[in-house]
Amino acid sequence: MRHGKYSTYSNHGCRCDACREAWNEYYTSYRRARGQKPLAQYHAETMRHGPTRYRKGCRCDVCRGASARQKAEQRARNPEYVARELAAKKAKRRAAA
Repeated sequence: MRHGKYSTYSNHGCRCDACREAWNEYYTSYRRARGQKPLAQYHAETMRHGPTRYRKGCRCDVCRGASARQKAEQRARNPEYVARELAAKKAKRRAAA
């Protein structure tokens, strides 16, 4: 297996720095050759703010609020979920202590 090639990244699942860099260069040129926007720009334009974008890493006020509302609705619909969530937090605290 040769490192620093995009095929090693895609076919063999290697995630070393050299293979990641090769994949990024390949994929960027692939999108450019087809007249597509860079991936970061594409996602910024197509993804709407909300709970999904919060899970993807956005921490703006809109996404945080939408995620909090979704979580509150989920808790209200499913009391068993709250019990499982509390049990998991307690177990985590015990394991850390």
